[in-house]
Amino acid sequence: MPAPRLAALGPAQLGFACEAAAQYQQKQSRQQKQQKQQKQQKQQEQQQKQQKQQKQQKQQKQQRPR
Repeated sequence: MPAPRLAALGPAQLGFACEAAAQYQQKQSRQQKQQKQQKQQKQQEQQQKQQKQQKQQKQQKQQRPR
């Protein structure tokens, strides 16, 4: 909200606007945190999958008759 419009608001409306802005900010922050956690979880799952594949490949190489 531009400054001139904020200046025209009374104390009650200004308080409401500030509260709304704070809630919006908190919501954004929560969403970013959640997205970050999901991304980290996905990366961990991919790493575990890779490690499992590498382990299987290693075992297959060891089992091959010479």
